[in-house]
Amino acid sequence: WLAEAGDGAGRSRGLAMLEEAAEDKECGEAMSILGQAHARGLYGLMPSDTEAVRWFAQGAEAGLSEAQFKLGAMYEHARGVPRDMFMAAEWYSEAAEQGHADAAFALGVCYARGRGIKKDHEMAVYWYSRAAHLGHGRAQFNLALRYADGALAGVKKDPHLATKWFKAAIANGIKGPNVKLKNGIK
Repeated sequence: WLAEAGDGAGRSRGLAMLEEAAEDKECGEAMSILGQAHARGLYGLMPSDTEAVRWFAQGAEAGLSEAQFKLGAMYEHARGVPRDMFMAAEWYSEAAEQGHADAAFALGVCYARGRGIKKDHEMAVYWYSRAAHLGHGRAQFNLALRYADGALAGVKKDPHLATKWFKAAIANGIKGPNVKLKNGIK
């Protein structure tokens, strides 16, 4: 409704209502929306990473998985806060535990690369798998690569599962699997 409020009084009143709901700690969703609005400069607001972090942090503390994921991303990309991969992984973990697909994928990457967390390929596969089952295309692709190669710890080579996840990734718009499938998985 805020996007449709137009310019001027309608939008100002909508933002005021959203801020009121967020400041009363009644609505984690309002906190997340305000964080996104400040991060991207939506609804006539000037972009402000500092304000985005403030609202995402409040939403994250209130337990909203989207705000937890966004706060993790702010830490990972040093937007409004110093880069801190430990904090990024912590917030990704909070959101992933609630079934947030993007957070589960991001946590898998943290484990795969040892970013903010001890490198652990089995945990990377676990989180890629959770995200893949939630329909996350890049997680499906990463999981398929692991099953296709079997070279990385965490999975045994399995051409059938590799093909399954490559096809799922393609269905989600990921382009890379086409090459693997055309060349065949052995």
